[in-house]
Amino acid sequence: MDRPAFPKPCVITIGMTKGGSCKTWWALNLATTLGMNGYRVVVVDLNPQHDLTADSQILLEEGIYPRFDAFSHDITDENGNINPMPDISPYLDYDFIIYDTPQFLNYPVIRFAWQNCHLMLAPFTPDCADLKNYIAAVRQYRAMPGERGPIACIPSRVSKMKNNLALEALNDCLSLMADLGCDVPEYPQSYMIDYNPSLALQNTRWIYNKMTFRGADRAVTQKFLDNVHLNLGWILMVLQKYYGPLPPAPLPNIPRDDPDEIRASLAAEFRERFQSVAEAV
Repeated sequence: MDRPAFPKPCVITIGMTKGGSCKTWWALNLATTLGMNGYRVVVVDLNPQHDLTADSQILLEEGIYPRFDAFSHDITDENGNINPMPDISPYLDYDFIIYDTPQFLNYPVIRFAWQNCHLMLAPFTPDCADLKNYIAAVRQYRAMPGERGPIACIPSRVSKMKNNLALEALNDCLSLMADLGCDVPEYPQSYMIDYNPSLALQNTRWIYNKMTFRGADRAVTQKFLDNVHLNLGWILMVLQKYYGPLPPAPLPNIPRDDPDEIRASLAAEFRERFQSVAEAV
């Protein structure tokens, strides 16, 4: 069966009807990965707290362009009235549009983001008490009118499990999501995203961030970065499974081998991209 041509823009919605599943973390780092791969990316931040937009602004203030654009949209005004839909027309020539959504599916703009995506990325934490939320999210997505894109379920905050029962609980979660028709990673648990304490010391969710804390530079380990790259690569494989190969990238690729070189490259791009504009003004 012929696959459809790879869509442009390709719309990815990060969604789960459960808070605390790392949706914003995945949205930000998927966006920066696609950007570093040479694609033009915009993230529409629909969370009431606008954490992704705030993280992006912090990086820009530090002189780093994370290789994606972001704008926030308030679901309601200060009186609680529903705001009009966000205007994405300036970004229709981008390669990727990513919606970072909260768990509140009752708002029209959130339902729009769920209904109008080519891929639903559904992060989840392997907690048996939350299984009912994951099942409900998948069923709600499938029940929406029109054709639905595939669902890729990605585990987050996977514990470094030392006993078989905990591993079995994770495998049960993955099996359940697969039985519901979702794509799930099939690689071992040791390659999934665990909780990294160094993340708590960072002032953004960006995986290449580095902070000085009590006189020492703090960053995530290379092993953690390798696992993140693997998981993000799996997401892109799911996209290509349904839509064929990624299109040629319009921008230069930034290698991801060395975090220091990444930060230096993006700092140089920030100076070229923004300071020349400021001087012209």
